[in-house]
Amino acid sequence: MVGKDFAAGVYRSVGNSSCYWQRATNATGAMSSIIANDIGGGQRLVYVKPTDKVFKTSGCKTWTRVTAAAMSVKSTKTTIAGNGVYFVGSDFLPGTYRSAANVDFCYWERARSADGASTSTIANEFAKGQLLVTITPGGVFQSSGCNTWTRV
Repeated sequence: MVGKDFAAGVYRSVGNSSCYWQRATNATGAMSSIIANDIGGGQRLVYVKPTDKVFKTSGCKTWTRVTAAAMSVKSTKTTIAGNGVYFVGSDFLPGTYRSAANVDFCYWERARSADGASTSTIANEFAKGQLLVTITPGGVFQSSGCNTWTRV
């Protein structure tokens, strides 16, 4: 329970093969109680808001709170793993990235926040082959089923 078992904030879980999380208004499990959710591999991020009542997780590695200082670090990394959710700027450099030779469908998403809400989505794509995306500073980048992204 948010505020009782742990504090609201931004959390990171790394090394996942299949990690599911859910932010909810209560513990009934009803679809109407789900605020946002996500499933995927690699690094996962979630912003659990103070107004959330319940945070559910399944199949994930340990969740660690991300400090403001960690989010303000400037990365020099120019590659992004094909599965995961990452902070733009602190996990990798903003810029134009390419993921090539995707035989299966690859999904990417640029978002304002790691809250998982559809209203946070800035842009996304679901395609095969070579994908190209310009990732601007701030927010998060999510990739699923893609080959490594390389800055061009």
